[in-house]
Amino acid sequence: MSAVAPVVPVELKLMSAGYCVHPEFVTIRGGSLRTAAYPAGFALIRHPAQGWILFDTGYSARFEALTQRLPYALYRRLTPVRYREEDAAARQLEALGIRAEEVGTVILSHFHADHIGGARDFPNARFLYPEAAYAPLCRLGPVRSTRAGFLPGLLPDGFAELATPVERAAWTQLPGHSPLAGGWDLLGDGSLIAVSLPGHAAGQIGLLLHAGQPPAPAGANAAAATPGRTVATDSPAPMPQLASRPDASGPTRYLLCADAAWSSRALRENRPPHPAAGIVMDDRRAYRDSFALLRRWQAADPALVIVPSHCREFFPIDDREVPMR
Repeated sequence: MSAVAPVVPVELKLMSAGYCVHPEFVTIRGGSLRTAAYPAGFALIRHPAQGWILFDTGYSARFEALTQRLPYALYRRLTPVRYREEDAAARQLEALGIRAEEVGTVILSHFHADHIGGARDFPNARFLYPEAAYAPLCRLGPVRSTRAGFLPGLLPDGFAELATPVERAAWTQLPGHSPLAGGWDLLGDGSLIAVSLPGHAAGQIGLLLHAGQPPAPAGANAAAATPGRTVATDSPAPMPQLASRPDASGPTRYLLCADAAWSSRALRENRPPHPAAGIVMDDRRAYRDSFALLRRWQAADPALVIVPSHCREFFPIDDREVPMR
C-alpha cells in the first residue's frame, strides 16, 4: 500500500441525464406514498493533465429501445423513466463546447442502466470499472440480467476486452478521517480515488476527489453552503457558473457515493430505504454497512461533501411533473 497520495485538485460539474420515479417511501424510511423523482446523476470532471472525465453517464434513449420486449420490458415498468433526447450526457457536454470524442475516461460506479446508459456515446474513452461489479453480470441471461438491473446492450462493443478494472490501480491510504483503510488511485496522482461501497450493487464504487472550484448544491441543502462568487476561467472549454466558497481554505473534498444512499436527507436523518428497496439490491446487509459507513465518515469529516447520485439537492431537474417537497 502506498502512503496518502498528494492532493491534485480537479474541476467538477454535477449533471443529470433523465430521471426515474418511485414512491418516496421506497428510498427513505418513513417517506410518503407520493411519487418522487430521482435524477440519474453523473459528474463531469476536468483533470489538469488527463482532460475530460465522466463518472457515470445517466440514461440515454437506448434504455427505452432495449426495454421494448420481455424480459427487459419489466425493467422499464418497475423503474419508469422520464427522458428527453437533449438530456443525454453527450448532448449536454456539446452544449458546453465539449465534443463526446474529447472525453478521455469514463468511470462506471456499477452497471445499472441509469449509470451506464450513455456509455456508447463516448467513442474515444477508456472505461474504468469495478471488476467485482461486472464479473457477476457478464454471463447472465436476459431474465437474470433484468433482475440485476443490467442491460448488456448499453455497453460499448468489446467492453470486456477494452475496459480496465479499477482493482488494477495502485491501492493507497485515504486522506482525512475516512473509516475505510484505502482506495484505488485511478490516475496515480491522488486526484481520483475509487472506494468500495457495495450493497446496492455488487462491487459498487464511489469516487473521492478534491474540486478546486466547487459547485453550489441546488436544492434544499443550498443554504448549508456559503454563497459564493462566479469564477471565470480562460481555458478553452471552461466549466460554466462554478461557485467558490469565500471561506474555503483549499479544494473542497467530495465523495461521489453513487447509490450507497439515495439522498442527502436520508443520510442526515439516518433514514435508510424501506425494506421493499431490497428487491433491487444485491446485498441488503452490505447496503446497510455502506450506508452506516457514510454516516460515520461524514461525522468524522464534516467538511466532506457526500453526493448521492440521485439526490435532487445536487442534481436539479425539471420538477414541473414531479414536484420536490
